[in-house]
Amino acid sequence: MKRKNRNKRTDAVCLAGPHKDKNLLPLGALMLAASVSSWAQDALPQPAPAPTQASTPVPTEGKTMSTVTVQGKRDRNEQTYQSGLVSAGKVPMAAKDIPQSLTVVNDKLMHDQGKDTVKDALQNVPGITFEAGEGGRIGDNIRLRGFSVSGDIYLDGLRDIAQYNRDTFNLDRIEVLRGSASMLFGRGSTGGIVNQVSKLPRLITEHEVNTTVGTGG
Repeated sequence: MKRKNRNKRTDAVCLAGPHKDKNLLPLGALMLAASVSSWAQDALPQPAPAPTQASTPVPTEGKTMSTVTVQGKRDRNEQTYQSGLVSAGKVPMAAKDIPQSLTVVNDKLMHDQGKDTVKDALQNVPGITFEAGEGGRIGDNIRLRGFSVSGDIYLDGLRDIAQYNRDTFNLDRIEVLRGSASMLFGRGSTGGIVNQVSKLPRLITEHEVNTTVGTGG
């Protein structure tokens, strides 16, 4: 009885072996196909990477803009606060060629600010102060850098030392030269000089009326 049972168990083992191999065949074939596919992909040449958007040159076509025509008149010399030529150096020369501190109040600036007297026109010039009748003097008592310029006021390069209040109606510009100027204007020019330049005659007839209206007494 024992021998028969052993033979039956052996037959069962023999019968189970072939069926198990048949069940593993599809799995092996699938693994083989996967390995062959990966090998084929490695063997094929890889395509070049596509260029990025930034590196791709964008073709541009040349464009010609329409012509812009500007029409006008150069009025720099007529409508500017710059001085141009000055005569504080005894001869006409550009203001940039004066090797001293220079301030020029021209006719346009005096007109735009409504300055009717020399004293009013020099109110915004640095280094200038005005006396209030000290020492018994009258007229334009001007101090430049702390020194009195009562003897250093000029009209067209000539000394104008009279004690009176000067108007600006006939002045083209006022030049204030700060610093020692005795080499150009002689003794007494310690703080500087104030030179008044008269208007030049023109071949036109010009009339101008100015009116000031206010509510003050």
